[in-house]
Amino acid sequence: MHGLLETDNSIEQCLAEVVQYQMPAALRRLFATLLIYCQPNNPRFLWDKFYASLSEDYAFASSGIAASNLAGGRTSNSRFKIPLDIENNPSSQISKQSSLAELIRACSLIIWDEAPMAKRNSIQYFENTLRDVYSSTELFGGKIIIFLGDFRQVLPVIPKSTLQEAINSSFVMSPLWPQLERIHLTVNMRATRDPAFCNSVLSVGDGSHPYENGKDVKLPRPIVISAIEESILIEQLIDSIYPDIQQISTNPSVTTERAILTPKNDDTQMINSILVSRQEGDAFIYRSFDEAADIATEQYPEEFFNTLQPNSLPPHQLVLKINSPIILLRNLDSTSGLCNGTRLIFKAFDRNVIDAEIEVE
Repeated sequence: MHGLLETDNSIEQCLAEVVQYQMPAALRRLFATLLIYCQPNNPRFLWDKFYASLSEDYAFASSGIAASNLAGGRTSNSRFKIPLDIENNPSSQISKQSSLAELIRACSLIIWDEAPMAKRNSIQYFENTLRDVYSSTELFGGKIIIFLGDFRQVLPVIPKSTLQEAINSSFVMSPLWPQLERIHLTVNMRATRDPAFCNSVLSVGDGSHPYENGKDVKLPRPIVISAIEESILIEQLIDSIYPDIQQISTNPSVTTERAILTPKNDDTQMINSILVSRQEGDAFIYRSFDEAADIATEQYPEEFFNTLQPNSLPPHQLVLKINSPIILLRNLDSTSGLCNGTRLIFKAFDRNVIDAEIEVE
């Protein structure tokens, strides 16, 4: 769901459609999602109406903490209670007697992915927290910690900061950094079939790639598509990346192993429209409910809102076909892998429901 449902009637229709083919466990997850993101006016009415379908074969876990923590990962802020405003919250937020502290002490290994994007004060806060939880003066409380990441990628995001300020906030500038053992991975397992391209990308990240005018990177000729007209260029790009888009129904790798990246939402929408039109099968169209959020914007017609494509929201008109790839734009259920950015495959549809499964590479 996109969180754009207009009335409780739409939510009721959504549940009515889903009960026809989903098991109770999936229905309960959907019901919870609707309560959080769609905020129905009368949740009790919905619960009473669909109680039989929601409660059939209902089961309880012996431990709520164990049930919620066994599957999937967590963000560092949520798992270790790292506040966003560390300067005003310097002390650990985890009680030594809490279940979370007990869980941390039971861990034999903690892995922090995308560490280069973390601010150094967050990692220092994390280190102090572990010392407190373990009542130890050892580094990270004596726990084995693995920080993963590539410093060729994005540095910590500091709003309105200079490059030097972003660098100063990074992990490598922390007093903890010299105390760590650094292990370098040298083989890109996803690019073993194209070592020339892999080496070219690495050279750009290392700063050793030849630059033009001191700033422009010259791309290798084999990956450049040249055309006089932009419309022809887009068609050539699509033909080169998805030459067999018609086979998507029988060959999922057509979408799982390829992607076209664009800097603007308008370009994304245009390319998506072309790709969906080339797929075999009937198209199904979903449209959002757009309305003004305050009095100041009520002067604009609804048609104007329909033309806008703000970040983190789907287009007003979403056209899909069976086996079309889609991307989730919200963290709905992290334990089930349904997070912002999760790629799914469109499998079935109703008027108020999209049935999709997580894409497996």
